[in-house]
Amino acid sequence: MIKHLFAASAFVILISSCSSDEKKAGMILKEAKAMYEIESYNNSKIYIDSLKNTFPNEFKKIKQANQLMRRIELKEQERNAAFIETTLEAKNNDAEVISKDFVYEKNEYQVIGQYYIKNDVIEKNTERCYLRMRVDEHGTPELHSIFFGKNNINHTSIKAETNDGTFVQTDIIEYDGGRNYRFSDNGNKSEIVTYKKGADNGVIAFIAANSKERIKITYLGDKKYVMYLDETTKSNIAKYYDFANVLSDVLRLTQEKNIANNKIEYLKKRIEDKEPDTGN
Repeated sequence: MIKHLFAASAFVILISSCSSDEKKAGMILKEAKAMYEIESYNNSKIYIDSLKNTFPNEFKKIKQANQLMRRIELKEQERNAAFIETTLEAKNNDAEVISKDFVYEKNEYQVIGQYYIKNDVIEKNTERCYLRMRVDEHGTPELHSIFFGKNNINHTSIKAETNDGTFVQTDIIEYDGGRNYRFSDNGNKSEIVTYKKGADNGVIAFIAANSKERIKITYLGDKKYVMYLDETTKSNIAKYYDFANVLSDVLRLTQEKNIANNKIEYLKKRIEDKEPDTGN
């Protein structure tokens, strides 16, 4: 980039001895067009900038340079859109493969549907302490810590820890009857805390990264409760984590694709509207 900037500057100095400013600006514009033709877009931009900075009063040439800049931006956006499309296709394929292990669920009251792993059904997890996950169709993961026992511990967060002492802890979710709620049934106490939109504070990623290790979970509240994750739970959380990342990539790339396509349409219209400005 620096080399080409120097070359463009040297070229401007070289033509400074030419006759009129219009001719000098025309020579720079010609170089910018030549760079455009060989798809050397950054170099073309350098010449365009040199033209504008050196000959700010050559309005006709500047209009032509602006039109050339639009064409450069169009080519770059088309290239970007093609790359996004290829990447998005690959991510959609990944999502389709991973989704075979999941069940999609959406009722009439939900705006966004959720996925859960086929073997991770509530019926298999009654009357015990465990961690449960869900991921929505946009790739937003949701972690739940469920406590079951004779007496409440009023937990508001959990800590995940490996044997070497490394640990991460969720945000504290205060009791609100919503994300953090409790109930009694036949003398037994149940507590459910939900960590949404990053409130897990890295616990999900930590468990996924250490799914082959022994992981201790400590429920933190008025009292502590300790348990160790079973292999199925660790494996499931790792699957949820991977699926969440793929789904969020699909959403991000889809948004980027739409933005790129909108820019392409805008630039095409601007080029078409300004076409009379592109004389020699």
